[in-house]
Amino acid sequence: MTSKVRRARADKGVKRALKRIAPEDVKEILQEAVEASDRQEQVQERYPGAKIGGQKVSWTLEEMRKRFPIVELESEITERITWNGVVFQLIQGAIHYVPEPIKVRYIQIRRNQRKSGNLSSADIPTGIEHYPGAGVINWGKE
Repeated sequence: MTSKVRRARADKGVKRALKRIAPEDVKEILQEAVEASDRQEQVQERYPGAKIGGQKVSWTLEEMRKRFPIVELESEITERITWNGVVFQLIQGAIHYVPEPIKVRYIQIRRNQRKSGNLSSADIPTGIEHYPGAGVINWGKE
C-alpha cells in the first residue's frame, strides 16, 4: 500500500469522525492540532547532535568555534584527531589553538599511549626547541 493510499484512507476516516462532532468542537480540535504542530516545529532546531527526520545533524568547525573555548595545545606528536566527525591534524612541536574538545581528546590519546606502553615518560620532549622549524597553528581563527 502506497503512502498516497494510506493518506487518502486516513483523510476519509478523519472526515467521518469530524461529521459526528459538533462544529464548535471541530474548530477547537483543529486549533489544538495546529498549535501542537507549531510547537513540534519549534523544538526541531538545527544544532549539532540533534536528530531531525531520523538524521543526525553533523558538527562543523564553525559550530565548535561557537560552542567551545579555543585553547592552546602544544602537540608532542603528529596526530590526526577526530571529534564528532571534525578532523584536526596536529603537527609535532607546533602550538595549536583548537576547540577544547580537541585538546581533551589529544590528552586521552596520549594517556592511553602511556598506559599501553607504547610511550614512556622519557620519550616526551620538554619543549619546542626539540623541533626545528615548528610554528604556531591557530585553528580557532582564520
